Amino acid sequence: SPQKHQKYVAHVLNLPMSKVVCKTKRIGGGFGGKETRSAFIAAAASIPAYLLRRPVKLTLDRDVDMMITGQRHSFLGKYK
Repeated sequence: SPQKHQKYVAHVLNLPMSKVVCKTKRIGGGFGGKETRSAFIAAAASIPAYLLRRPVKLTLDRDVDMMITGQRHSFLGKYK
């Protein structure tokens, strides 16, 4: 959710939320699983972007990506 990203980025950069604009592309396929777990990654990427005044790209390897964003809520299923 862009609001969570905005909140975390504003907090990390010590800025008011009104000074942070988040543009989020469609993620797809996560059924909500990816919408909030990536907010702290955005916050981490915002620091060099803010200091350098340039876009930055933060790339995670697949293992780290799955540890951070690949979690699911537990569930109980029954079948016959």
